[in-house]
Amino acid sequence: MPISLSRLEERLKEMAQIGKNKENGITRLAYTDSDLEARELLSNWIIQIGLDVHIDGVGNIFAKRQGNKNGPVVMIGSHLDTVTNGGAFDGTLGVISALEVLQVLIEDNISDILPVELVVFACEESSRFGCSLVGSKYLTGSLLPEKLETYHDEENTSIISSLQQKGFIYNNTLARTTFIPENVKGFIELHIEQHDTLAKSGLAIGIIENIAAPTRLKIVVTGEAAHSGAAPMFDRKDALAAAAEVILLIEKLGRSEAAAQTVATVTSLKVDPGNMNVIPGTVSMFVDIRSINSFSKKRVLAELKEEIKGICLAREGIKMEINVLSEEEPVNLDKKIIAQIKTACQKIGVPYQFMNSPAGHDCMAMASVVPSGLFFIRNISGVSHNPQEMIDLDDVYIGTQVLYETVRKFSAEGVD
Repeated sequence: MPISLSRLEERLKEMAQIGKNKENGITRLAYTDSDLEARELLSNWIIQIGLDVHIDGVGNIFAKRQGNKNGPVVMIGSHLDTVTNGGAFDGTLGVISALEVLQVLIEDNISDILPVELVVFACEESSRFGCSLVGSKYLTGSLLPEKLETYHDEENTSIISSLQQKGFIYNNTLARTTFIPENVKGFIELHIEQHDTLAKSGLAIGIIENIAAPTRLKIVVTGEAAHSGAAPMFDRKDALAAAAEVILLIEKLGRSEAAAQTVATVTSLKVDPGNMNVIPGTVSMFVDIRSINSFSKKRVLAELKEEIKGICLAREGIKMEINVLSEEEPVNLDKKIIAQIKTACQKIGVPYQFMNSPAGHDCMAMASVVPSGLFFIRNISGVSHNPQEMIDLDDVYIGTQVLYETVRKFSAEGVD
């Protein structure tokens, strides 16, 4: 039985209703009610196709379809959580396409293959807790249970507390799914492109060779709060004015490393006390530096630290503190899986190109322990983490076909 475009469309539309606002944006922050509703809908779909649902202590969802071949499992999937006011396809596309692949394997009674397992990673987005890839890092062992207490949302709720509140932790025990890399043949993820490279090139598929990794910072600028009318202009310790210099500096540093495909962004600000008639005394900002080149990232951070010293010297009474929240290394994806995705594209007759991913994905965490591959379908609008995120249903069909053919061949090979 072929891939069902109507089934893909119906499931994408139904999932897009969960967390939807009046502006057609979608908010399903990790472990919130809307996220849990989406997970329940997916679990029902899994049960309907005859598979069991398993959930680990951080909320990763697993559904395995057994094959007749003995050997390691082939894992496919993505995530369902979103950023605030995000789009309908980031992560969700990969989950629903993977579910469709499993369903077709079942309907066609494909038996001469290894087990194929859908995995839906929890808390992929950093929007709520400031930590990305929580589910995939936890599964692969790079995020230890005790660290879950150290990440908090804006209401000061930690990841571990949120898990307890939503019932993922029983008897104060964080259940782990036994994950043995030797028992996993590989992981393959389909995702929407989060820029317009494919749209501009007129191609439906992008096969990813490398994934950029983020270095995330928190910078605290401290000055002195004072009356905005009474304090003379040349006798101020304005934390926000100093922060403005830092924001422009970070933009400049990112542009200086553009040849290395490096980007640098101030993503959010908190200004205290935030009153109409008070000069800001403290500003906290979060910074996201990404690159496929670790040396380029290090240069940006080193230059940032050096130039911030100069800003503080020039602005008497201003102090700045840089805290490195996380620092990850760029990822090279598995050449064999890359070749098999290419072969699948050629078999179907769909044009493709090789490219890098500037955005992070669960595939990064998986690639640290098992062979992993990632490919994109075209994003018509060229924007992501945005309600305007848009795909063509024909591309969804093509992408799911490519995923199916890749999984079919990869899982039929047995153990190398």
